[in-house]
Amino acid sequence: DAIGQLTARLRRDGWRTLVDASDRPDVMARMAAALLLVDRDDAPGRALLDRVQMSLTVDAAQRAWVPGADGRPSWAGTLAAALAARQTGDDALADRLAGAAATRWYVAARSVDATFWAVAASVYGALGVGETASVTVRVDGAPRPIALEGGVATLDVRPGAQVALASDAPVWAHVESRYLVPYRATEGGPLRVAVEGVVGVVGERAGLELRVESASGEVADPVVELIVPSAAPFDEVTRQSLARAAGVRAVGTMDEARVVRVHLESLPA
Repeated sequence: DAIGQLTARLRRDGWRTLVDASDRPDVMARMAAALLLVDRDDAPGRALLDRVQMSLTVDAAQRAWVPGADGRPSWAGTLAAALAARQTGDDALADRLAGAAATRWYVAARSVDATFWAVAASVYGALGVGETASVTVRVDGAPRPIALEGGVATLDVRPGAQVALASDAPVWAHVESRYLVPYRATEGGPLRVAVEGVVGVVGERAGLELRVESASGEVADPVVELIVPSAAPFDEVTRQSLARAAGVRAVGTMDEARVVRVHLESLPA
């Protein structure tokens, strides 16, 4: 029985995860979701979910998140925990986690892992079961009922309008603004950035140098954002190596959008 063998292996891995990944709530959340999708009463799956729940962090907006390896909120891990909670019947926890994840739904398209958990959470009911026929939106304090078609509605509002929505289910809002004045490009900026060095070839490291200079006057606390290619690793060794470069004050960890923020020392005029 191939399915039975897979389930038994998952359970063994689940118990190991409790020990080997006890400091990785995002990993435990993924394993809990896998086990509880197979069996809602799975013991290691429930134990993993309990451990994850004790590890949740709360942000300034009182949203609950599953922390990742770097301590920052793990979007995929939070969705996995929401899915696991829904499987156990803990709808309050599932709604709380899914509501937090819904505020950053744009992350879903940024990696295969995030896309997988977005689809899994949608298919298996982590974001709620069934469709809501309508919602009530308050525009400048006045209630306005909005009918939903396929769970989606479009609302036009005037510039500066105050919009509020109360819903028991997670809501994803996409806001689009149209400017009624022509776009005017500005030349230059406070920083002048150049990439110098040897590009290299496939399979070898490139010898590149990022040169940052002030374009006009003194620039205090400049920050440069680097987007790391999807196939390029960025581990702690790399981060520390970059932090030791001349003129670098601090280097942040890579976020879920693969952006690394490099904080530089003040640049003279």
